Amino acid sequence: MKTHTALLALALLALAACGPSGGGPSACNLGGTIDSEVTLSPDTCNPYHVTEDLFVEEPGKLTLEPGTTLEFAQDTGLYVSGHGALVAVGTAADKILFTGASKTRGYWNGVVFQSFANSFD
Repeated sequence: MKTHTALLALALLALAACGPSGGGPSACNLGGTIDSEVTLSPDTCNPYHVTEDLFVEEPGKLTLEPGTTLEFAQDTGLYVSGHGALVAVGTAADKILFTGASKTRGYWNGVVFQSFANSFD
């Protein structure tokens, strides 16, 4: 079931990236469970719109390339649990941004890590 959810999410990302030609990157909607390796690039979509909670669960790995923006809908968040992984390494010129669709304080739930290990690596 989790694999089907991840495959569906990837298919939707690919479909959303096929917007009108010449219009530049289009906005993509994200949500649900990632349990495989997924890479988000600003060349495909920017910003990515997180429209419902986004979960990264073992053995999932979400990689955000430099310059990627995740824009969260109200009361949504990014949750990395167990041995799921989030890799987000930006640069001074190409920052990675996590933000709410509204700049109102408390609008979105943030990024939450739940680890069952004794330490973070």
